[in-house]
Amino acid sequence: MSTMTTIMLMPPKATSLQHSNFKPSTLRSRSSPTKSSYPTVRMQTRFHRLIEDQGIVLMPGCYDALSAAIVQQSGFTAGFISGYALSASVLGKPDFGLLTPPEMAATARTVCAAASMIPIIADADTGGGNALNVQRTVRDFIAAGAAGCFLEGICVASRLYLQRSMLQKLHPQEMPLEIQTFS
Repeated sequence: MSTMTTIMLMPPKATSLQHSNFKPSTLRSRSSPTKSSYPTVRMQTRFHRLIEDQGIVLMPGCYDALSAAIVQQSGFTAGFISGYALSASVLGKPDFGLLTPPEMAATARTVCAAASMIPIIADADTGGGNALNVQRTVRDFIAAGAAGCFLEGICVASRLYLQRSMLQKLHPQEMPLEIQTFS
């Protein structure tokens, strides 16, 4: 069994496996892993079509050219660049946001080149900071060949205006510490 991380995406109309068009046989492409089902279509469009056609897309995580080639050669129809796996392989540390967006985009370029017949979605973490950094990061991932990317929102502690009742609902045992932190 592989230790690769997987993400399953479902179309908005499907609310569970039982209500979607999920069939285990659709998790892998029946065509040759080196031939795309949509050879002349942009990767973003290919990914959207996969979701429409399959209902659920199983995307093994990869972190370098070799793992991406394995994903493609194994017959999967898509893959994603795992931020945690990338950080662990490059830095030997968990995904604490230590990799910069240009480093992640450079890896995306080699991953997408190694698995050029399937769409690859990349973990872009927070995009690198403010809105301009996020725009640049997304452009860099597109230029690298990624079909899309995940972006995470962050909260800046100095801009949080939390009410005591909100904190009690989140972590009642840590409320005094949280109030000190955000006050």
